[in-house]
Amino acid sequence: MDPELTRLIKTFSEDVGGNGQAAWQRLESYPREDLINSLLNLRNDLPKDSPMRYSIAFVLCNLNYEYQPNVHVIVSALTKVPHEQNYDADSAESMLGRLIHRGDKELLRVLFGAVPWSDGALAEGLSDTFSEELRSEPKEFLTRLRNEPKDTRSKTYRLIASGSLTAKDLQNLRGQLAALPRTAPIFQVAQELLASEVFKN
Repeated sequence: MDPELTRLIKTFSEDVGGNGQAAWQRLESYPREDLINSLLNLRNDLPKDSPMRYSIAFVLCNLNYEYQPNVHVIVSALTKVPHEQNYDADSAESMLGRLIHRGDKELLRVLFGAVPWSDGALAEGLSDTFSEELRSEPKEFLTRLRNEPKDTRSKTYRLIASGSLTAKDLQNLRGQLAALPRTAPIFQVAQELLASEVFKN
């Protein structure tokens, strides 16, 4: 087992800041085929329940190598039943949030599925991811949210209310949502959000 490769995988999958970016640059400096083979060999040597499997899958997703099977590995940490509040679920949420921000908006559905049973660190992670997505792409976010059950939508608003949106973010959002025509597919969910605790300051 290559200690440097293991350290880089762990740092990149867990750190969203400068250290994580530096680890990613170092990973990208490896010849692509050699890196992928090393990752696959490392994964094959790990126990089935090793959290490192999620980290390796995350690196492979970022390399766009067999994306769907690898993203499914990360998703499985949030969808396995019975739901357990554990490191796997918390870290999987963080990785999925980063893949969503990277462009895979389909994964929002997976995170919405975890909303009803989330608490603690997982709820905090969801709060941050949802706030960021609502801030950056509100129409896309609400399009994905509108088909979720009402209880899920309500708890999602509560999570966003405890998130990182600033007064300026809320002002911008209020303007965009209030300007939607009644015929817009997301009009009803936008009205629901406007009436929620997100905007009650």
